Amino acid sequence: MSDSLLRSKRKKAQTLLQQNRLAEARELFGQICQRDRRDYQAWLNYGALSGRLGQYEDAEIAFKHALELRPKEPAICLNLAGLAELRQDPAAAEHYYLDYLKLKPDALDGLKRLALLYLTLGRLDEAEQCCNRVLSYNPADAMVYNCLANVKQEQGDYDAAEATYQTALQHGASKAGIYANLGNLFHARGDFQQSLDWYKKSLVLVPDSAATLASLGFLYFRYACFAEAHDCFDRALEIEPDNHAVRWNRALLLLLIGEFRQGWQDYESRFKTVETIRQFGRRHSDKPRWAGEEIKDKTLLVYAEQGLGDSLQFCRYLPLIRARVGRLVFECQPPLLGLMGGLEGVDQLIKPGDEVEYDAQIPLLSLPGLLETDFENMPAEVPYLQADAEHLSKWRGIINGSGLNVGLVWAGNPKGLNDKRRSFDLQTLTPLAGLENVSFYSLQKGATAEQLRNPPAGLEIIDLGPQLEDFSDTAAAICQLDLVISVCTAVAHLTGALGRPAWTLLSYPADWRWFRDREDSPWYPTMRLFRQSEVGVWTPVLERVASELSEKASEG
Repeated sequence: MSDSLLRSKRKKAQTLLQQNRLAEARELFGQICQRDRRDYQAWLNYGALSGRLGQYEDAEIAFKHALELRPKEPAICLNLAGLAELRQDPAAAEHYYLDYLKLKPDALDGLKRLALLYLTLGRLDEAEQCCNRVLSYNPADAMVYNCLANVKQEQGDYDAAEATYQTALQHGASKAGIYANLGNLFHARGDFQQSLDWYKKSLVLVPDSAATLASLGFLYFRYACFAEAHDCFDRALEIEPDNHAVRWNRALLLLLIGEFRQGWQDYESRFKTVETIRQFGRRHSDKPRWAGEEIKDKTLLVYAEQGLGDSLQFCRYLPLIRARVGRLVFECQPPLLGLMGGLEGVDQLIKPGDEVEYDAQIPLLSLPGLLETDFENMPAEVPYLQADAEHLSKWRGIINGSGLNVGLVWAGNPKGLNDKRRSFDLQTLTPLAGLENVSFYSLQKGATAEQLRNPPAGLEIIDLGPQLEDFSDTAAAICQLDLVISVCTAVAHLTGALGRPAWTLLSYPADWRWFRDREDSPWYPTMRLFRQSEVGVWTPVLERVASELSEKASEG
């Protein structure tokens, strides 16, 4: 290609770019890059257009080649950071933002974007530091005040968050955006009406805001206004069909109300946003995703991607897919390895980080959707987990109280997204005090077990926690108990998986897996559900439990 022809192509590519004919401009810039591999501007344009057209791999190659040509050019690092965010690779995004700031230390655009990234990742102290650095240069930056208010809200400093949102307004922030954020703030505070009012004020200004509709839908969802939530999520997705965060929330709603077909489809969106990747992680994506076909000459890796309770609930699916694969490997959390050793159909158990050869992979909680689970075919045979003989022998001599032997769990992992709703303080169990013919045992682990130092008056609880080394111990202890009363935790799922009697205490509304308005669980035939009838109000639930437990103890 002659120099004159190259010049002509450059001119034409720029014209196409100005005319917004992106695909044609990209093709021409690509030709120029191949002809003159040192044309920095062509590589930069080709990368930018590839990114805008969703060709992320080509964009990355182009930007990295441009960086080789000009290793001290800050703009390339900024482009690579933005591309990494589009590819939902926050670690790479942080790396390139930091490189950008090394080359351009006082670049406020980089600091702002890094602050937002840290906020999304939950790295709040670092986000706050970035915001404060920007404000030290520009104390009137409305966007940064908005980001800082979000940080304060995530830190639980609601008063500071509200004041900072107001400061953002004073400096010219979008009223619609700030009103929506105030809606989020009052939602976090537990004030339904104030939150609702702020969202509606925002939507008056910008009726087609998918983000605000999604937030309003989540508020309705959390307060059991399911029809209104469904409508908001649907409207948000009409505006932004590729908004995977909204689709994820709609999945939780659809599964809760038993609309399984669309619910399982939407549930796959959990790996498609930075927020859900932060929540669930993303591993093993370098190997093909299994689609349910027969691969009898190959090895399938199924990996647990969520909490311990999720693994205990959904490991029941592994025997159901065993006949389709040559070899089945299950990667689960280390505390479950001993217990899962007896799970039918698994050829090899591993923990995250272990080396293993496999041909295809699938996350554990994708199996229900893959097998088109609904109320008609839900696998509910129990027990599908068993305590081993050695641990059973150990626990036979430990639990020997008079009357009913009842296990208690009142709190889950405090890092859980819904923990404030599902858990309560030990004092909430006061209605159980003074019951005759009942011996109580705590299966509680972690910091919340310290509450046993100050139990409710008249409630004697034997602490088994120090002797529970892993879930094999917990399973054997449960097998020696007559009943386990637990909030929505891994222990509740374990009790159901063992086929042991369980009373599970549920917040209002409950997590999707407990569905709605029912006192039984289609997942666990030996379980009863005791539900709140009002958000955050546990006393009537425990009073009912106490009454029924007293009656059960008197029977025998």
